[in-house]
Amino acid sequence: MEESANELGTIHALIEQIEKQRLPLLLELKDRIDKGEMLSKSDIQLMPQVMLDAQWNKQLIDRDP
Repeated sequence: MEESANELGTIHALIEQIEKQRLPLLLELKDRIDKGEMLSKSDIQLMPQVMLDAQWNKQLIDRDP
């Protein structure tokens, strides 16, 4: 039971991080790209970490939808 509660807490924290940090950042980048702006070097350097986080989050969410 405790493991399940810990997993739910982790998933809740991940969802909150996605909603408050990742999604707004990615939507901002999308808007800039849609306007024809170029991404900065730091924007581009952030992408591998965003992809790794997304893959890890997907594994957790797939396991406990």
